Amino acid sequence: LVEARRAATTDPESPRVQRLLATGWDLAGRARQLRDDLAGAEEAYLAARDLQRRWVERDPDNLDWLQALGVAEQNLGLLALQRGDAAAAVERMTASRDVSAALSSKSPTNPDWRRDLGISEIQLSDVLGEAGRPDEARAAAARSIATYDALLAGTPASEVYMHDVAAALQQLAVLEADHDRAAAIAAIDRSVSLRRRVLAGADTDAATSF
Repeated sequence: LVEARRAATTDPESPRVQRLLATGWDLAGRARQLRDDLAGAEEAYLAARDLQRRWVERDPDNLDWLQALGVAEQNLGLLALQRGDAAAAVERMTASRDVSAALSSKSPTNPDWRRDLGISEIQLSDVLGEAGRPDEARAAAARSIATYDALLAGTPASEVYMHDVAAALQQLAVLEADHDRAAAIAAIDRSVSLRRRVLAGADTDAATSF
């Protein structure tokens, strides 16, 4: 971080140097978070986020900077959750989800961006549940399932996408348990069915490898 800050002072307009600086702040945040220095971690994550946001504003078509901004918002959301600030976690995870949606929109044929959107929705569902907003949590889980289902429809044999859908369905089932028991049971049934397909595929692969 010290070297990156020194380089940024001498060459503040270099995207490469600014990316190194943002990475330095991100790593500093992670190190401080591991030491339970949550205030220091937030300071570092905010520095990384603000730097990435400025470069996204300067170069909105640069998807690498946009992705980095989404990760920075996610880091802040997880940190807020660790602090017990569910409202702040929702705000930051919503921002991260919005970045994932923008990436998916800018590159709709990129399955990685679309999968990231599904992940962002399920993470948002988590924090909405923690914040006591069950209706919104269910809606986010449902959007995640829809995103993964679209990916699975394009690649029906993908065990990764089957696992993604199954995990999101399981989360939806938990959220529906006290709201709509029939919906919860349907979600669990489909989740189990998908997991069985994954296991069956694994068994077949193991059998044919001998």
